[in-house]
Amino acid sequence: MNEAPEKLDLFPYQYIGEQKKIEDLIRETVAGGVSAVIESGTGTGKTVVSMSGALQAVLGTDKKIVYLTRTKSQQKQIIHEAKAISRKRPIMCIGVQGRSMNTCPMMSKDPENAGGTSEELSRLCSEYKKDDGSGKPCKYYDNIGKMDMVDIIDYVRDSHPEPEVFSEYCLKRDICPYETVKHLIKYADVVAAPYSFIFMPHIRDRFLEWAGTPLSRMVMIVDEAHNLPDYLREVMTLEYSMRAMTLAENEALEWNDPVVHAGLTVTDIVAVLRECLDEALSEYLSGDDGMIPATFLQDELMDRLGMSSHSLNMIYKGLIDNGVMIADAKKAFQRSVQLRVETIAVPKIVEGPFLLSDHRNFWDEGYPALFLTDTAFYRNKNYHENTDTWDTLDYDRLVQVPVGLYHLILALDAAK
Repeated sequence: MNEAPEKLDLFPYQYIGEQKKIEDLIRETVAGGVSAVIESGTGTGKTVVSMSGALQAVLGTDKKIVYLTRTKSQQKQIIHEAKAISRKRPIMCIGVQGRSMNTCPMMSKDPENAGGTSEELSRLCSEYKKDDGSGKPCKYYDNIGKMDMVDIIDYVRDSHPEPEVFSEYCLKRDICPYETVKHLIKYADVVAAPYSFIFMPHIRDRFLEWAGTPLSRMVMIVDEAHNLPDYLREVMTLEYSMRAMTLAENEALEWNDPVVHAGLTVTDIVAVLRECLDEALSEYLSGDDGMIPATFLQDELMDRLGMSSHSLNMIYKGLIDNGVMIADAKKAFQRSVQLRVETIAVPKIVEGPFLLSDHRNFWDEGYPALFLTDTAFYRNKNYHENTDTWDTLDYDRLVQVPVGLYHLILALDAAK
């Protein structure tokens, strides 16, 4: 074990109970490059004791403390205690949260983004940051380069704002809170972050890049570590339901069942997936403690489709690409108009408004075609009647339809 570092007077309160012993233990543990597991009850000051002890071993080195939490309220406590420690010696603590509507002023303008996954929000953010040729990318992102970062660093170091307060600070200056935090991480002594920033590899890689510090030079403090087994089991468990496959199949039928790879369509893949899950259910999940082998799905798909792992990866990519194309097309229409848009997949045997138009002939000949309808006589009692006159039409809504179709066609063309 390395020699213990010189003790620094960082603890901002009067010691009570065993706090001083725990602080010393953590200081020596961090300095020695080993781990400590500490059980401490609520109200014993474990947050401030852990941070104070770790900082004594870290300050003056190239190491950085990453304090991992499961909830936002725990993150606020870390920032609060860092502010208290700063009264003894100035340190910089920044709270990092995942991408959301609350951290993106562009996304917050559209309520539909509330249900977006992290991947969808990330892709949407990338679109906002692109220069569309008008020379006007996302102003909140563009303005960060025009700000004096030293002023922002001084604000964070002096004020230790909670994430919500820092977002308000950024919005008043027309800069993006999420992107600004990414710039600040490398300057922080302590970073308060969710579990996912370390325990999910694809997020960890980006986090390490933002921090400019390798994992070997980070000191991890894991708050409420007893939650880790359940958390890791949750994030590393993949779920796919029969209902999800039905929804995927219906959506594919709406879009003429796109070919994914080697002549296989989306519904072809869904059918084989159903067979695989039925097999797993009967063979492995008959009891309460059943477990599906890690390679079961890949092995079954390769066997049933007669394909290599490379071909399966191509199918996966094809499904993703088609899903992105469909999502973009729907959003392109809905965002350009003030109309509620619903989609439905029906078999060809269903008559009524779904097949009474020109698209049916294209479908019969194997050509992709879209059908946009207000359900005709199911909605409008004047449809094809003598009362179907100009004064019964809603022109405000009518003019939005070609506008929406125009943006829909642009999205489909861009997705080619």
